[in-house]
Amino acid sequence: RAYGRPWEATGHVLRITDGEIALELKAPHAPVDVHDAVYVVDFVWKGTSYDRMQAALKTFAVDDASVSGYLYHRLLGHDVEPQLIKPPAAPSATTTANGTSA
Repeated sequence: RAYGRPWEATGHVLRITDGEIALELKAPHAPVDVHDAVYVVDFVWKGTSYDRMQAALKTFAVDDASVSGYLYHRLLGHDVEPQLIKPPAAPSATTTANGTSA
């Protein structure tokens, strides 16, 4: 209890080590005594990142235009011939800032 009423906060799990849970709490005030208190932690799964990963993998699998054929096969671990990508040519020394020749 804190300030005469039950204390609660929300936050994120930073790490779990040997049965201890380190939390980053978002609360307007800290509990009065953090060492002798008994806490209950409710874990809530938010699958946003999982849902995004699943959608990306589905796109990768069914959309031929999502990545090049070369990258597709490299990501899947297939043996493919290496491809060299030529960098764009640098502008000549006589080209002005607006792209016209001097």
